[in-house]
Amino acid sequence: MIELSPESKKKQQEYQELGRYFSELFMLLKEMEEHTGPKLTATYQSLFGKLEYEDLSLFLSVRILSERKRLLQQYVNRDETPDLTDIEEKIAKFTSLHQKLLDDKAEEIKRAKELLSLPKLTLEETKQMRKLYQTIVKATHPDLNPEAGESAIKVFHIATEAYQTGDLEKLTTLYQVLASKGLLDNVILDGMYANWDEKIEGLRKRIDKLAEQIAKLRLMFPFSHEEKLADPEWVKQRELQLQESIQERVKEKEQLQEVISLLEEYRSQYLGRRIID
Repeated sequence: MIELSPESKKKQQEYQELGRYFSELFMLLKEMEEHTGPKLTATYQSLFGKLEYEDLSLFLSVRILSERKRLLQQYVNRDETPDLTDIEEKIAKFTSLHQKLLDDKAEEIKRAKELLSLPKLTLEETKQMRKLYQTIVKATHPDLNPEAGESAIKVFHIATEAYQTGDLEKLTTLYQVLASKGLLDNVILDGMYANWDEKIEGLRKRIDKLAEQIAKLRLMFPFSHEEKLADPEWVKQRELQLQESIQERVKEKEQLQEVISLLEEYRSQYLGRRIID
């Protein structure tokens, strides 16, 4: 075994401390992306998904009707009998784009229901899962172990997937396999005794990048709504806003339908004069 100099030991300790901080930030980011974020989104969808879907559906219907009205109005302005077949063809293309938005919204609601229906881990099991995953990350993450082979990286990806799905049993199995091979004896591996400054600087940069990602994520949905979703008054107000929006869109839709009915019945005045003549 190579004996490290006091300076190398000091650098090694600094690198290990940074490695622990990196793994903590990495765990926090993964927790936000794969647990907190999806659960917040699912909670939001369970509260407002149906109302938002109805509101979106009406909004898109109004847009389609507005487009139909515009096309009909062009015929009337030219004193021509509307060609309803041509209008239907143009509206069909318009409608397909809007249907994609509705389908995406429906898929969001479906995913939210599926997530909320997953078996819930107990608080103790959740803590155990995080601890297992953090330990495995320290032993297999490429940034912490530059010389890690493909098998270690594969284990890292498998562990990440297990953590995403809350598969405590799989994480436990991976941990046991790594421990049996002695890969957890020195969690932060360092087979390199030179270029400590370069390694430390590289790890600092990765830490800064992770911290920046976390800061940006906190400003985005659904994290920007975390406190709001826990506020019953805000939830109530949001429901009222959506209900009012739906009512307004229903009125707008009805008004457009009335106008469109009149426009579709329009007949060219020029054609009428020719028949009389």
